[in-house]
Amino acid sequence: MEARIAELEDQMLDPNFWNDQQAAQKVINESNGLKDTFNAFHKLEEEQENLEVSLELLREENDADLQAELEEELGSFVKELDDFELKLMLSDPYDANNAIIELHPGAGGTESQDWGSMLLRMYQRFAEKKRV
Repeated sequence: MEARIAELEDQMLDPNFWNDQQAAQKVINESNGLKDTFNAFHKLEEEQENLEVSLELLREENDADLQAELEEELGSFVKELDDFELKLMLSDPYDANNAIIELHPGAGGTESQDWGSMLLRMYQRFAEKKRV
C-alpha cells in the first residue's frame, strides 16, 4: 500500500498531470482512499499497543479506575476495529457507488405495509447514522 501511495504521488508531481482532469481526479481519489485506509490501520495499531501497555500496568497494580478506563478504551477500540473491517470488506471498485432501495410490501394487507414502513425507517436511521 505504501508503494502504491508513493507511485500515485509521483504521478501527481508530473508537470502534465492536470492535462487530463478526469484521469487526475481518479488518481487523487485513489491516493486519498489509500491514505485514509493506511492512516486508519496505523491508528488502530497504535491504539492496540497502548491497550497492551495499559493491560500490563493493570496486571502489576490492580487499580479499579485503571480497569474501568481500560474497559472503556477496549470497547471503543473494538467498535473502531469493526468499522475498519467493514470498510475493508466494502472496498471493491463499485462499493463506493450509491444504491437505490425499493420496498414493496406486496400482498398481506396492513401487516405487510407496517413491515415495509419498519424496514424503511430502519434503513433511514442507518443512513442518518452513517451520514450517507
